[in-house]
Amino acid sequence: MKKILILCLAALIVGCDQLPNLGERVAKKHLVEANKKIEEFLVILNDPLAEKDVQKYVLCLNYPKIYKYEFIPATLRLSKEESKNKLMNDLKIMTESYSEKLGINCD
Repeated sequence: MKKILILCLAALIVGCDQLPNLGERVAKKHLVEANKKIEEFLVILNDPLAEKDVQKYVLCLNYPKIYKYEFIPATLRLSKEESKNKLMNDLKIMTESYSEKLGINCD
């Protein structure tokens, strides 16, 4: 019985040591997925032939949603240097820039 208990404790300790690696891998996967979505949005925003309604939907709804709820959390989990305020400011700068460039007003 003692051997089983010792083996279980050893497995638990080893398993706990591996959890940060698992969390980091999950965060990296989420960041890659968010980046793919953001890249697709940027293609639409930079396409002069894209419909304005589609661009507005991307700029005002999709891009901010993915950035806030997928990109920022994954970035913050992986980087100690980034801050949420800086990332939110980057989002604001980007959306204002595209709003001006495309003549889109996000209300």
